Amino acid sequence: MLSGELEAVNVSALCEAVVVASEAGDRHLLMDLSAVTSCDAASLYTLLGVRQAVSHAGGILALVRVSDAVHAQLQRTGPHQLLVPSE
Repeated sequence: MLSGELEAVNVSALCEAVVVASEAGDRHLLMDLSAVTSCDAASLYTLLGVRQAVSHAGGILALVRVSDAVHAQLQRTGPHQLLVPSE
């Protein structure tokens, strides 16, 4: 589960966690965003890149329990059509 601020200045930790999971053989990733308190557009576009990389490796990236802050940013910046939260 991610928590706190998901911003351009700290999104590298997210990318590193995905790399570690991928190297461990995890191809299907569920990203719980319920505890994310703020999110910027750069982070959402980073998630798009992560989703694409996971897809190329034969996996999926699903966003679950998306917080209101993330949902609002998805609607505001446009990638909500590409980063569809799972129920």
